[in-house]
Amino acid sequence: MGFNSSYRSNGSNRSNRSRCLDQRSRQIRMLLLSCAAFFVCGALFFEAQAFAQLTKPNVGYVGVTSDNAAAFIARDTGIYARNGLDVQLIYMNSGSTAVTALISGDTPITQTAGPGVINATMNGSDTVMIAGGNVTLDYWMLSRPEIKTAEQLKGGAVAISRFGSASDFIVRYALQRALTNG
Repeated sequence: MGFNSSYRSNGSNRSNRSRCLDQRSRQIRMLLLSCAAFFVCGALFFEAQAFAQLTKPNVGYVGVTSDNAAAFIARDTGIYARNGLDVQLIYMNSGSTAVTALISGDTPITQTAGPGVINATMNGSDTVMIAGGNVTLDYWMLSRPEIKTAEQLKGGAVAISRFGSASDFIVRYALQRALTNG
Protein backbone atom coordinates (compact mmCIF):
# COMPACT_ATOMS: atom_id res chain seq x y z
CA MET A 1 0.00 0.00 0.00
CA GLY A 2 1.34 3.41 -0.97
CA PHE A 3 0.72 6.86 0.42
CA ASN A 4 -2.72 7.73 -0.92
CA SER A 5 -4.27 10.99 0.04
CA SER A 6 -7.20 13.06 -1.14
CA TYR A 7 -7.65 16.53 0.30
CA ARG A 8 -11.14 17.87 0.67
CA SER A 9 -12.22 21.14 2.16
CA ASN A 10 -14.31 19.52 4.91
CA GLY A 11 -11.59 17.01 5.90
CA SER A 12 -14.06 14.25 6.77
CA ASN A 13 -13.89 10.61 5.73
CA ARG A 14 -16.84 9.62 3.64
CA SER A 15 -18.07 6.30 2.39
CA ASN A 16 -17.26 5.31 -1.20
CA ARG A 17 -20.90 5.68 -2.13
CA SER A 18 -21.05 9.20 -0.74
CA ARG A 19 -17.84 10.09 -2.61
CA CYS A 20 -19.28 8.71 -5.85
CA LEU A 21 -22.45 10.74 -5.41
CA ASP A 22 -20.42 13.86 -4.60
CA GLN A 23 -18.20 13.27 -7.63
CA ARG A 24 -21.22 12.78 -9.90
CA SER A 25 -22.79 15.96 -8.50
CA ARG A 26 -19.54 17.87 -9.16
CA GLN A 27 -19.39 16.51 -12.70
CA ILE A 28 -22.94 17.65 -13.42
CA ARG A 29 -22.21 21.10 -11.94
CA MET A 30 -19.04 21.30 -14.00
CA LEU A 31 -20.91 20.37 -17.16
CA LEU A 32 -23.55 23.03 -16.55
CA LEU A 33 -20.97 25.69 -15.67
CA SER A 34 -18.86 24.82 -18.70
CA CYS A 35 -21.84 25.04 -21.04
CA ALA A 36 -22.80 28.38 -19.55
CA ALA A 37 -19.21 29.62 -19.88
CA PHE A 38 -19.06 28.64 -23.54
CA PHE A 39 -22.35 30.42 -24.26
CA VAL A 40 -21.14 33.55 -22.47
CA CYS A 41 -17.85 33.42 -24.34
CA GLY A 42 -19.65 32.96 -27.62
CA ALA A 43 -21.80 35.98 -26.93
CA LEU A 44 -18.78 38.07 -25.97
CA PHE A 45 -16.51 37.11 -28.86
CA PHE A 46 -18.82 36.70 -31.82
CA GLU A 47 -21.26 39.26 -33.20
CA ALA A 48 -24.82 38.33 -34.10
CA GLN A 49 -24.53 39.42 -37.77
CA ALA A 50 -21.83 36.76 -38.29
CA PHE A 51 -24.40 33.99 -37.70
CA ALA A 52 -25.34 33.95 -41.39
CA GLN A 53 -21.96 32.35 -42.03
CA LEU A 54 -20.53 30.07 -39.38
CA THR A 55 -17.68 31.58 -37.35
CA LYS A 56 -14.81 29.12 -36.98
CA PRO A 57 -13.07 29.69 -33.65
CA ASN A 58 -10.37 27.43 -32.22
CA VAL A 59 -11.23 26.37 -28.68
CA GLY A 60 -8.52 24.77 -26.56
CA TYR A 61 -9.09 22.06 -23.99
CA VAL A 62 -6.73 20.28 -21.61
CA GLY A 63 -7.33 16.58 -21.16
CA VAL A 64 -10.03 14.17 -22.19
CA THR A 65 -11.87 14.18 -18.88
CA SER A 66 -15.35 14.87 -17.57
CA ASP A 67 -14.12 18.38 -16.72
CA ASN A 68 -13.91 19.10 -20.44
CA ALA A 69 -17.01 17.19 -21.56
CA ALA A 70 -19.12 20.30 -22.11
CA ALA A 71 -17.10 21.36 -25.14
CA PHE A 72 -17.63 17.97 -26.80
CA ILE A 73 -21.29 17.75 -25.83
CA ALA A 74 -21.95 21.21 -27.29
CA ARG A 75 -20.20 20.19 -30.52
CA ASP A 76 -21.77 16.74 -30.83
CA THR A 77 -25.32 17.90 -30.09
CA GLY A 78 -25.12 20.84 -32.51
CA ILE A 79 -25.30 23.60 -29.91
CA TYR A 80 -22.36 25.43 -31.47
CA ALA A 81 -23.80 25.18 -34.99
CA ARG A 82 -27.21 26.44 -33.85
CA ASN A 83 -25.42 29.49 -32.50
CA GLY A 84 -23.43 30.20 -35.66
CA LEU A 85 -20.20 28.52 -34.58
CA ASP A 86 -18.10 25.87 -36.27
CA VAL A 87 -15.82 25.20 -33.29
CA GLN A 88 -12.50 23.46 -33.84
CA LEU A 89 -11.59 21.76 -30.53
CA ILE A 90 -7.82 21.69 -30.10
CA TYR A 91 -6.13 19.45 -27.54
CA MET A 92 -3.47 21.15 -25.41
CA ASN A 93 -1.12 18.89 -23.44
CA SER A 94 -1.10 21.16 -20.37
CA GLY A 95 -2.68 24.22 -18.82
CA SER A 96 0.54 26.15 -19.45
CA THR A 97 0.35 25.35 -23.16
CA ALA A 98 -3.35 26.24 -23.27
CA VAL A 99 -2.75 29.62 -21.64
CA THR A 100 0.16 30.31 -24.02
CA ALA A 101 -2.16 29.63 -26.97
CA LEU A 102 -4.74 31.95 -25.42
CA ILE A 103 -2.22 34.76 -24.90
CA SER A 104 -0.80 34.39 -28.43
CA GLY A 105 -4.29 34.57 -29.94
CA ASP A 106 -4.24 31.03 -31.37
CA THR A 107 -7.36 30.31 -29.32
CA PRO A 108 -9.79 33.01 -28.19
CA ILE A 109 -11.20 30.62 -25.56
CA THR A 110 -9.68 27.70 -23.71
CA GLN A 111 -10.89 25.30 -21.06
CA THR A 112 -8.17 24.84 -18.45
CA ALA A 113 -7.45 24.81 -14.73
CA GLY A 114 -6.88 28.00 -12.78
CA PRO A 115 -3.14 27.91 -11.97
CA GLY A 116 -2.03 28.58 -15.56
CA VAL A 117 -4.38 31.55 -15.89
CA ILE A 118 -3.42 32.92 -12.47
CA ASN A 119 0.32 32.56 -13.17
CA ALA A 120 -0.04 34.32 -16.53
CA THR A 121 -2.03 37.18 -15.00
CA MET A 122 0.46 37.57 -12.16
CA ASN A 123 3.21 37.83 -14.77
CA GLY A 124 1.47 40.65 -16.64
CA SER A 125 -0.69 38.89 -19.23
CA ASP A 126 -4.18 40.10 -19.90
CA THR A 127 -5.98 36.80 -19.25
CA VAL A 128 -9.39 36.44 -17.65
CA MET A 129 -10.98 33.40 -16.04
CA ILE A 130 -14.71 33.48 -16.71
CA ALA A 131 -15.96 30.51 -14.72
CA GLY A 132 -14.67 27.75 -12.50
CA GLY A 133 -16.46 24.50 -12.04
CA ASN A 134 -14.29 22.34 -9.82
CA VAL A 135 -14.26 23.42 -6.22
CA THR A 136 -12.34 20.51 -4.73
CA LEU A 137 -8.90 19.07 -5.35
CA ASP A 138 -9.79 15.60 -6.58
CA TYR A 139 -6.29 14.20 -6.98
CA TRP A 140 -4.54 11.17 -5.52
CA MET A 141 -0.88 11.01 -4.61
CA LEU A 142 0.48 7.56 -5.27
CA SER A 143 3.86 6.19 -4.23
CA ARG A 144 5.96 3.10 -4.09
CA PRO A 145 4.78 0.59 -1.46
CA GLU A 146 7.59 1.39 1.00
CA ILE A 147 6.51 5.05 1.28
CA LYS A 148 3.79 5.24 3.92
CA THR A 149 3.83 8.91 5.02
CA ALA A 150 4.44 12.36 3.59
CA GLU A 151 7.44 12.70 5.91
CA GLN A 152 9.22 10.00 3.91
CA LEU A 153 9.01 12.23 0.81
CA LYS A 154 11.17 14.96 2.36
CA GLY A 155 14.28 15.45 0.25
CA GLY A 156 12.86 13.26 -2.53
CA ALA A 157 11.21 13.98 -5.86
CA VAL A 158 7.54 14.03 -6.80
CA ALA A 159 6.31 13.87 -10.40
CA ILE A 160 4.15 16.65 -11.89
CA SER A 161 3.11 17.38 -15.46
CA ARG A 162 4.78 20.83 -15.66
CA PHE A 163 5.92 23.60 -13.39
CA GLY A 164 3.06 26.05 -12.87
CA SER A 165 0.45 23.43 -13.76
CA ALA A 166 -2.52 22.27 -11.70
CA SER A 167 -0.60 19.12 -10.71
CA ASP A 168 2.33 21.29 -9.55
CA PHE A 169 0.02 23.44 -7.43
CA ILE A 170 -1.81 20.45 -5.97
CA VAL A 171 1.36 18.52 -5.06
CA ARG A 172 2.80 21.59 -3.30
CA TYR A 173 -0.49 22.24 -1.51
CA ALA A 174 -1.03 18.60 -0.48
CA LEU A 175 2.52 18.14 0.81
CA GLN A 176 2.43 21.43 2.69
CA ARG A 177 -0.82 20.39 4.38
CA ALA A 178 0.36 16.86 5.07
CA LEU A 179 3.68 17.99 6.51
CA THR A 180 2.18 20.74 8.70
CA ASN A 181 -0.87 18.74 9.84
CA GLY A 182 0.80 15.32 10.02
